[in-house]
Amino acid sequence: MLSVVKFDKSFDRESFDCGVAVLNDFLKIRASQYIKRYEAVVYCAFDDQTQKIAGFTPCPIPPFAKLMTLFFSKNSTQPLRLVAC
Repeated sequence: MLSVVKFDKSFDRESFDCGVAVLNDFLKIRASQYIKRYEAVVYCAFDDQTQKIAGFTPCPIPPFAKLMTLFFSKNSTQPLRLVAC
């Protein structure tokens, strides 16, 4: 069964191959970099039986939200929750 979950770097990315080299490269190399820099959140279609990624979609974080996240994450002990308007 497939479930949609947030990307986790512990997922087996090396076995993922959608047939498009640029997309494979993004998931294998760049996805965790985008997440660390607060540039995107990546969601994966994860196959629970095979424990493999079946697909993914990056969701860009708007610049204003990125700035607010960086500011509050460094200057507050409270978790920041962004709500889209």
